[in-house]
This record gives sequence, structure tokens and C-alpha cells, in this order.
Amino acid sequence: MSTEYYPSVGQKVTFIEVQSGKVNIHEASVQATAPGEVSLGLTEEVSLRDHALVSLNYSLGGHQWRAKAIVQSATSGSVKVTLRGNPSRGESRDFIRAQLDMKTAFAPLQGTSIDEAQAEMDRIGMALDSPDLQELSVNLSGNGIAFDWDSIAQKGRYVAAYLVLSKNSGDELFAAVGKVVRAVKRDSVCEVALHFENLPEDEQDRLFDYVSAWYHAKIHMALSNLTG
Repeated sequence: MSTEYYPSVGQKVTFIEVQSGKVNIHEASVQATAPGEVSLGLTEEVSLRDHALVSLNYSLGGHQWRAKAIVQSATSGSVKVTLRGNPSRGESRDFIRAQLDMKTAFAPLQGTSIDEAQAEMDRIGMALDSPDLQELSVNLSGNGIAFDWDSIAQKGRYVAAYLVLSKNSGDELFAAVGKVVRAVKRDSVCEVALHFENLPEDEQDRLFDYVSAWYHAKIHMALSNLTG
């Protein structure tokens, strides 16, 4: 496969490595490519073992691509890897999902249009250290989120969604208006699915990249366990 399926120079990629059973997810930018090789600049200093198995994940042509690689050399802030085989194309990024435990907060909105709901959410606000943000098991995609809620949700209504995106470089707050597309009462909770509405392109890309990183991190961990 030619380098046309490699990430391009300057493109942001997600760099995944496993040490002592812990998955570490880093953000990086491509500095150079050559057949079978990719050089990366990392946004933080990372201690890497020689010949460690890593994976690169990036967007290309509307799909997520994954390249398995071996660390060839590493210095402070940069790393060169040798690819193991050809990069592989995954699912359309619209269909990639990750089951995560993450800090979240949800609040029903009274607005009946997306503009009213967005304005209402902007007035609420949310800080990263807010006690309202509580750990919850969720199923997250780049377009929406599904979870069990102890409040009653009504299909078609809007909900303010706040998510803490945990990264090695620090936690980030993601906020979006979600439209209830599924609400099923079960025992003492309501199974809720939200579709995120009116997301700016950069925010949508940020969420897609985060979900894809965790999706592929689990694959990488499974492969690492198999190969010892």
C-alpha cells in the first residue's frame, strides 16, 4: 500500500501505547512519513520502551484508520515508528462507539426549539470541578450518548449534556445540547439516548477523536494481551 493511506504531514493523530497493563492515549502531530515509517511530534513528554507496540489512529476519507507500529526511536517530544503491515480502514466514524465510565451531568431543558435549548444551556454553565459531575457508565459516539438516568426523559425534548473527557494531558469539559431519541422506563431508571444537536465542526471532531481513541485503545489492549 502506498503512503497515500498514511496520515498527512501536520495532521493530528491519536497515539496509543500500553505500559504495565495501563492504556495511555496521547495526541500527536505527523512530522514526516516514508514507506513503512512515520515520525511524530508529541504534545507531552512520554517515556517509551524500544520496540514497544503502539497504534496510530487518524481520520481519512470519512473513516477512522488504524496503523499498528513498533517504536523505532524516541526522544523528548518526538518518536519514530515502523509500521507493521499496512494501515487498515475501520468503520465510518459515525458508527464507532465506546463504552466508558466517565464524569457526566445532564439537565432537562424547557426550550422547544434547538435555539431556545442552546440559549438555555448557555445560561446554565458548568465548571470542570462542579460536584454535579458524577461518574456514570455510558455508551458514547461522536453523534450522541446512551445511559441510564434516574430522571424521566421525554422523546423529542432537549437535554443539556456535560461530559468530562479524560486525557493524559488533563481533563476537558465537553458540553452539548442533546435531543432525546429514545426514552424507555425500566425499573427505577430510564434508558435514554441523546443525539447531539447543533455541534460546531471543531467540537464534533474533538468528540469523534476522543471516542475513536478509546475504541481503538481497547483493541490495542486486547492485542497486547494476546502477544504478551
